[in-house]
Amino acid sequence: MNGRFAEYQTTGPARQGRVRSASAIDYAAAVVIGVIVFPFPIVRAYVPVWVFVVSILVVIGIAHALYVALTSVLLGRTPGMYLFDLGFDDERPGLFRALMWGFGSAVVFWPSLLVGGLAHPETGVLARSSGVHVRATGG
Repeated sequence: MNGRFAEYQTTGPARQGRVRSASAIDYAAAVVIGVIVFPFPIVRAYVPVWVFVVSILVVIGIAHALYVALTSVLLGRTPGMYLFDLGFDDERPGLFRALMWGFGSAVVFWPSLLVGGLAHPETGVLARSSGVHVRATGG
């Protein structure tokens, strides 16, 4: 898929607030996907409540990681990044780097809301561990 969605020019560093907002939109989309695919009545009927809650959270975390990684590889950036004019320093990350970035973003999402430096687009945990850097784009 090589349309307007994936075509952009990086113009400079990304603002941390925009990255955080894009991550929130991507997380919300992943929650919807996770809730759609989770077999609620079957699991709830056979497991204790705490296992049920933990399994929902695990499914949402996996859905978030896969959603971010696959949209990054297939579309060139996530829909949240598109809405906030963000893109990758490289045009598209490879599958392995995108999966690292996706699973890292699933783990770091909630703590980064409290400690902003964790998700800094160039020096945060995600950027350092996966080598994927988010930059501002010109459209």
